This record gives sequence, C-alpha cells and structure tokens, in this order.
Amino acid sequence: MARLALEWEKQSGKLKVRQREQLRRALTVAANILSWEGASEKELDAITRDITKLARAGTRAIRRDLERETKIKRKEIDLLKAAVKTLRKVAEDAESDYPVEFSYSYTARSPARGLVTKTEPLTLADAGEAGAAADNVEKRTETWDKLRLEMIEELKVREKQWADLSGSLSSFAKAAQGTVKEILAILT
Repeated sequence: MARLALEWEKQSGKLKVRQREQLRRALTVAANILSWEGASEKELDAITRDITKLARAGTRAIRRDLERETKIKRKEIDLLKAAVKTLRKVAEDAESDYPVEFSYSYTARSPARGLVTKTEPLTLADAGEAGAAADNVEKRTETWDKLRLEMIEELKVREKQWADLSGSLSSFAKAAQGTVKEILAILT
C-alpha cells in the first residue's frame, strides 16, 4: 500500500488502471484481516485511519530497508578490498584445498533495472585461478566504486521521496475511500 501511495503522490493524486486494481486488492486483503465486513459508511473514518496506519507502517519498513542498503553500499569497497586480500591468501597458501568456493558483491548497471547489487560466485580450481580472480577484482574496483557512488545518490533520493510521502498518507487514505466503499458494499 505504501508503494501505491508513493505512485499516487508522484502522479498528482491519480492512480493508473493497473495501480487502482492493485489498491483494490490490497484493500480487500486489509478488509479481511482487519474485519471490515459489516462496517457501515459511518465507520469510514476509522477505516481511513487503518489505511493510513498500514501505509505508514509500509513506508517505515521501506525507509529502514533503504537505510540498511545505503549502509551496506558505504562499506562495499572495504569488503571488495578484503575479498582481494582473501583471494591472494588462498592463492599463496600451498595447503589450500581446491576447489574453493568464494563470492563477492559489487554494484553493477542492469539494462532493465538500473543500478543493482550483483553477487559473483566463484569456484576456484587452483592457485592460478585465485590469483587471477584477485587481480580481476582489484582492477575493476575503481569502476565499481563509481557505480556504488551513483547508487548511494539514488538511494538518498529514494529515501527523501519516502520521507516526504509521510505527510500525504492521510490524503492518500481519504482518496481511497471510494474504493473502500465498493469493497464494503461487496463484503456486506
């Protein structure tokens, strides 16, 4: 519901057809969980408060996720440097048992989704592969750092959008009253 509230805000108080259907489904689920069946239009204010609470809870959860993702992104280069050190240790250690499973994460650009975090799993067969993997990660770290910084900026923008949305959640809930009335009519 929080994502629909954000779209409603971005689209100047309107939802597209598919989004209205998503809202109807979300409100139907909320009606079943919160026992709105049998509620009259007189209780619409209480239902509107429920919708506002649900959207606010969703907004808080999304903001926490964005903050967590931003913290992880800030540490990404340090983690990549640690990955290089680990790969070098594996390559230099004569007693390493191969194959060795290893993975690391970095920021990448996806044509469909924009900037994303990608995890690269490796299965290293020998010391040569471990050394080559360390060289590859070290060589690409600068490029990944640029993408990481871009992603941090995007995350900040998204965090601000969600923070700004908090003030208009009650307006969104009031705008959803028409859909709530339809659902109440179906439930009674």
